[in-house]
Amino acid sequence: MATDGEVRLGGKDWDDVIIDLVGAEFLARHEVDPRRDEAWVEGMAGQVEATKVLLSQLPSAPIEFTYRERTLRTTLDRSRFEQASRDLLTRTRLVTRLVAEEQAKVPWSEIDKVLLVGGSTRMPMVRQMLLEATGKEPDDSLDPDQVVAHGAALYARLLASQVEVRETGSTGERGRLSEIEVIDVNSHSLGVVVLDRKTGKRLNHVLIPKNSPLPIAASKVFALPKEGQRQVRVTVLEGEAPEAEANIVVGECRVRDLPEGLPSLAPIQVRLSYGSSGKVNVMALDMTSGSVAQADLEPGRGMTDDEIAREAEFVGKLVIR
Repeated sequence: MATDGEVRLGGKDWDDVIIDLVGAEFLARHEVDPRRDEAWVEGMAGQVEATKVLLSQLPSAPIEFTYRERTLRTTLDRSRFEQASRDLLTRTRLVTRLVAEEQAKVPWSEIDKVLLVGGSTRMPMVRQMLLEATGKEPDDSLDPDQVVAHGAALYARLLASQVEVRETGSTGERGRLSEIEVIDVNSHSLGVVVLDRKTGKRLNHVLIPKNSPLPIAASKVFALPKEGQRQVRVTVLEGEAPEAEANIVVGECRVRDLPEGLPSLAPIQVRLSYGSSGKVNVMALDMTSGSVAQADLEPGRGMTDDEIAREAEFVGKLVIR
């Protein structure tokens, strides 16, 4: 199958639309633009989130705030909100089409369900878009805020069954579960920053494409951009955009103390490896001197081992009544 997503698109983008709408209205009434004040924008986060949730349930929502002793009381209509955020919905629809039709190459007629995941799927515009794009009524039988946790629990059950079958040889339900194969893939491409000699622009050169089965490793030899360089910095990116700045920086490593007088175009080998655990290793080798550097990186860092242990201890003490 396939997995995909847009790393720079999420619920906060819809929050920003509301910020822009009410900020523009405040400016029109009071000739002061609160959107220029980062503290105001941050302070509005909770109220804007609540307004967005209300607009998912009602055709309009009241909003009131005070800035520099001036107050705005207004009503935001759902239709106005949807119109202002139509570009975000178009991007969402494009990703949906790409992952199913072009990457998985599976027609919607062969897909059983379109399961809603994440709080933003509660917005009527998202559900309507999915219905129009897929021809299927979106499945909201699970809580969109908890469905990822449900999936993680099922995956943990599967892994536990596989371990038990290997250690005890048990059969039955656990034996059947152990026969299910789960293939880990990377949801976003991994690449490195390269310099286009003709334009001078920083580009994203993908080494590990998205949807590659994990673990995986890939390497490529690049040319030293400048004569006499004494160090090389390799910056690792996550994302598919051609422009380096449009992707997320995962981390970097540097090869230092290169020999003096290295010519332009001297070969530098870069190797990326992506483990099933989600950890990335980057290695850079100066093929002239043999100098090497490497670093372990974690894209989209989650909880540390200590944090996981603390949470596991807390959950273990819970009593279900």
